Order: sequence, then structure tokens, then C-alpha cells
Amino acid sequence: MWNRRSFIIICIFLNIFRIPNGECQSVNINTNKPVLAFNYPLADTSFICRVNIISNPDSVPFQYSSIIVTPVCNDGLCQTLEIELHWNLIGNFTGYDTIEEKPLTKFDHLPFTSMDYEKLQTILGDQNSVLERKKLDELFDKEKVRVSEKEDATTGATANAVKNAIVEGALYSTYKLWHIANGEIKAKIREHTESIYNPLIRDQLIQSGDYRNQLFAIRLFTDDEYDSQFNDMLNLIKTSNSLVEMYILKKLPNAILVDSTHQLELANIFSEMDINGKSLFLGGLHKIENVCIASLQLLSAKIDDMTVGQLQDYLLLLTNSQYLGDAIIAENLKNASTIADTKGYYILNYIKKANFSD
Repeated sequence: MWNRRSFIIICIFLNIFRIPNGECQSVNINTNKPVLAFNYPLADTSFICRVNIISNPDSVPFQYSSIIVTPVCNDGLCQTLEIELHWNLIGNFTGYDTIEEKPLTKFDHLPFTSMDYEKLQTILGDQNSVLERKKLDELFDKEKVRVSEKEDATTGATANAVKNAIVEGALYSTYKLWHIANGEIKAKIREHTESIYNPLIRDQLIQSGDYRNQLFAIRLFTDDEYDSQFNDMLNLIKTSNSLVEMYILKKLPNAILVDSTHQLELANIFSEMDINGKSLFLGGLHKIENVCIASLQLLSAKIDDMTVGQLQDYLLLLTNSQYLGDAIIAENLKNASTIADTKGYYILNYIKKANFSD
């Protein structure tokens, strides 16, 4: 008797095993049906793989996937490899799934062990793998060979220098998969994500906790978004990677710094910025005509968190401002002048020139 479950099982079966026109078909195993993003030709093969984009229950895209079908050996010792790869929205590999009844195999058709599968996940996720810099023939120890116990053939033994970067006995598979997962397809995925980019995708990337996703989103910010997403940016400056912080503060539109509320909020988290972020923020204040008194007062209490160069930048801001003799700033500078180092020297000189030493 036909029912919904039977229909789904048959559809999955057909999607896995029906490969018309040499295309690699992706399998719909999610509540939200995968949608074709683009077709991608595999290097050195005739296969054109279908790369799908998958959305979460809220219909926000979050992942790309594709079933890869490719030969992995030149000597005929290994079977055709079939596997489903997954990437996030900026093209970074996130994981893989094996195809039912088609486990991955190693030399002499030995099946992968559970440890092999775990190691493969780690290897494919390593964007800085030695595999990126090595040609295939450099992965073999040319003085050693492995003899097949099942076929009349041999293959080169793995070179010691790359043993940690491959699954032992599956050199071809590991090398091929790494270059598929981390190759040109990454750029294609990024291009597609940019073509469908919207505020929902932006928010998902920013809230992901991954600085690479956040940096991707920040680089696409418009000037208006620096304003509308200001609270998110403050949070990223405080919590994200220093690269994200530097990019935000370097690209911060002058209109944000001119706004006294935004300016004060940035000054308030000055101590939480890293050394480069602090310099960029002070440098940004030099680019606007008027720095508000509240920001200068707040920064005067954070001299301990400044380098000598940053202190000089701050004192120059005071010199160029209309608040040269502000009582709060004067008091904080006098307290900081007791610092027994170069900063104390600069502060004392400034106090004398400003004529509020009494």
C-alpha cells in the first residue's frame, strides 16, 4: 500500500542511483528541498556536479552540498569514489556524508575504519594542509612500493612527510577530495552567496560566532548598514577576531564617528579594543572636525590602556579641540602624570603647555 513514507524512500533511492547525462545528483534528505545553485565541472573528469543550496526551517540559506562521483586512482586499484560534501555560505568545507551501501575504501579495496572517517573529516577541514602545496607525485616515497594482495599491481608507498595529512592507504582519495573540497569551488560558492545576499543571510553570518563568516558579511556592509547594525558591530569589536575589529574600525564611515552617540559608545569600549583597533579609532577621530567632550573625558580615564604613540594621538586631539582646559580631563591627566615612564613625561609636558598645572 502506498503511503508518504514509501514515496520518500523511493524518491531518495532514485536520486542516489539515477545519474543521467553524467551529472552528480544531490539527495533531498532535508525538510526544505535543496535548490540548484550552480553546476560545477570536476577537474580531470567528465563529471558535472550539481551544487545545491539548502535552507533552514526559516527559509534562510545556510549550506551548500553536492554528491561527488569521481575516479581516484590512476592504476585501477581503487574504486570510483562517491561522497556528499558540504560547505557553509562562504565556501568553507563543513563535513561530508557517505552514500548508502557505498563506503569509502582504501588500497586493495579495504573499507575505511571509523578512525579513518574521523581523520578524513579533520583533513578536509584543514584549509592550510600541506596537500595544497604538493603535487600528487610528491606524496609518494619513490624508493618504496606497496604490492596489492588482490590484484596484479603495485602503488607507491606514502612519503613520511605527508602521512599525517592523508588517510593511510587512501592517498589518492584524500588528495582528490581535499582539492575538490578546498579548490575553486570555494570561490564559486562565495560568488553565489553574494548573488543571493540579503539581510537574513547577513544576520546569520554575523551571529555565527565564526570570524570568517563575520568578516565576509562586514566586507559587504553599506554605509547605511554601519549605522543600522551599529550594535552588532560594537559586539563584534568586543568579542570577535582582531581581523574583524580592524576591518570595522578601518572602514568606519566618518558619519558614524561624527554622531556623538556612536562616538561615545566606541570610546566606552576603547579598553576592549586590541592595540591596532585603538590606534585606528584614535586615527578616525582625527579625521572629523569635532570630537565630543564626553568622548575626550572618557578617553582621559583610559590612558593606562594606551601606548605612547596612542597617548600622543590623544593629546593632539585635545590640543586641536575646544576643550583644552576641561576640569575632568585636567584631573585625569594630573593623576596619570605620576606614571613613571615615557607616558608620564609626555603628560607632564602637555600639562605645562596647557597651563592648568595648578
